[in-house]
Amino acid sequence: MAITLVQKFGGTSVASPERFLGVARRILEEKRRGRRMIVVVSAMGQSTDELVELARQVSAHPPRREMDMLLTAGERISMALLAMALDSVGVPAISFTGSQSGIITDDRHSDARIAEIRAFRIEEALEQDRVVIVAGFQGVSHRKEVTTLGRGGSDTTAVALAIRFGCPWCEIFTDVHGILTADPRIVPAARTIPQIGAEATVVLSHLGAQVLFRRSVLLARKFQMPLRVRCSLSDGAETWIGARPRFEPEEAAMTVDSKSPESSASKPIDVPMETERILSVALEPHCTGIEIIGKEKAQRLLAILDEGPTAPPWTWVEVNQDGDSFRVRAVRADPGPNEAAMRERSRGTSAVIRCCSGLAAVSLVGEGILARPDLLAEAVGALEDAGIEVRSSRTASMAVSFLIEGTHAEKAARLLHARFVEGGREA
Repeated sequence: MAITLVQKFGGTSVASPERFLGVARRILEEKRRGRRMIVVVSAMGQSTDELVELARQVSAHPPRREMDMLLTAGERISMALLAMALDSVGVPAISFTGSQSGIITDDRHSDARIAEIRAFRIEEALEQDRVVIVAGFQGVSHRKEVTTLGRGGSDTTAVALAIRFGCPWCEIFTDVHGILTADPRIVPAARTIPQIGAEATVVLSHLGAQVLFRRSVLLARKFQMPLRVRCSLSDGAETWIGARPRFEPEEAAMTVDSKSPESSASKPIDVPMETERILSVALEPHCTGIEIIGKEKAQRLLAILDEGPTAPPWTWVEVNQDGDSFRVRAVRADPGPNEAAMRERSRGTSAVIRCCSGLAAVSLVGEGILARPDLLAEAVGALEDAGIEVRSSRTASMAVSFLIEGTHAEKAARLLHARFVEGGREA
């Protein structure tokens, strides 16, 4: 029986009519291999940002429900255009919205979670040998409300569908060759990471690297779904996230019988079993730092930061006791927190709030970082020798992060990449 393959194409991959046709030809190649195809698409180019800006021009605080109604239009345009492009190259295709695909979510507008997938229409179309085009980033709640999965949610749509249909892996297409050791626009020496764990990928995403939506990687890890990150514009280097299938993708036009002695499943995987290495430099070039000092218990001070479940995540939060006071320090990528709202939540407390914008967070992300207790001192020394002051730092199991002036962001990224990644030094 032919395997089912899910491919996801991001906004840059479908940014123009020419690119839609290029994607259609790539899908045609997969169909010729005998695969059943489900394709998830994002909105074209920067159209989502344009819709957000349009909303802000008519409302300073647009309702979340109406924003979901507005933003899902971008993916609907992409899905229809790709279906038309496939028709032009002789491939029968049909496009479905998130609700038509049976993607059922909870009720949280702008940040919904997938509860289940009732994929009856997708299954029927696949049985008719059609390519199914699914609008990413969206679903429908049990109350029949249109919902979105958060910015980058098309990745989550693709992974969820790959899990639902038992695919051997899920392919994510971007405009670069996989996951790189740094942003190539800032660090020209950045190179593709051939294989990386799900945990490191999540950390990279959280710390500012332009990789997959972290929720999609967490979902893939939960269900052990391998992810193949490729470039849609040209063939070449690529990244596998998680456990790579024990057969080559090109050999998988039909389901592989792992019990067969002729199966390629017996091939060894050429990657180290244990590593201690710096994988990548992540950069969040525009950040705001918050400091809250007060005599209340730490929990009360932390509540001042709480903006609700749909607020952007904090890059990091730390709590320290200073005599009879507590100090909370937090960092978030811009747009930062609502300072006026924080001060309102602090009413009735002794809390003193300080906000500092124009900062950047640069991080070394890798495996086995805690095995090198001298890494923090070495990295701080390298930055200071280059005239870059470290405002604060944070060490976690897979990352060492530094808060610096935003004007030094790109210089710091290039310096740390040259020192800890290009040299091939183990962390």
